[in-house]
Amino acid sequence: MVNLGVSENKISIVIPLFNEEKRISSSLEHLRKLYSQNPFELIFVDDGSSDGTLDILERDKEFPYRVISYSPNRGKGFAVRTGILQSSGDIVLFMDGDLAISPEYIPEFAAKLKQGYDMVIASKISSDSKNLIRKFASSLFNLLTRSVLDLTYKDTQGGFKMFSNSAARTLFLPLKETGFAFDVELLHRARLEGLKVFEFPVEWREDVRNSRVRVFKDSLIMFFKILRIRGYH
Repeated sequence: MVNLGVSENKISIVIPLFNEEKRISSSLEHLRKLYSQNPFELIFVDDGSSDGTLDILERDKEFPYRVISYSPNRGKGFAVRTGILQSSGDIVLFMDGDLAISPEYIPEFAAKLKQGYDMVIASKISSDSKNLIRKFASSLFNLLTRSVLDLTYKDTQGGFKMFSNSAARTLFLPLKETGFAFDVELLHRARLEGLKVFEFPVEWREDVRNSRVRVFKDSLIMFFKILRIRGYH
């Protein structure tokens, strides 16, 4: 079992959820084992799920965690912001509910914060995906963020980002994007605020069967949201 390596600093983990009843039980078991060795503040934010996600969270509570729930669905950005602003840790992390990026990266991310970085973001270096259309869309999206917002990151959308408490509040309090574009807004604001960001390469386990990404439609939507983010700031 991994040691989180942050015993001198309280860590808060925020996990946004939307219709995750098929995957959340497995994630809960993994997090329970992690918690047994490394107590931390865990906050689940149920973003208006219409399946049994909330029932599972409330029924299978074998270790301490908080559940924030509301309806209707407001978007991933809104859910993450809600959890982050109610967290109390010196270190704050949000991660996806399927644990596609392993919590075992937490000690390495925390070490970067101790070196003086304000924010550490996951950069996916591999996956099981062989979908060339998805890879092309990802490359195009990165090109747009570089061109429009001057962001030079290889991966802005990794669902595993860690912050110091002060950086988290600086970035999330004024957050305007409520959907998947919120990651880009965070990084754009971090650049404008002069925060130090480290991009950490990680292995990524993709579950294509449950992916909600609609490549062409979502790419077009994200393009206009990138333009809107530039207008915000």
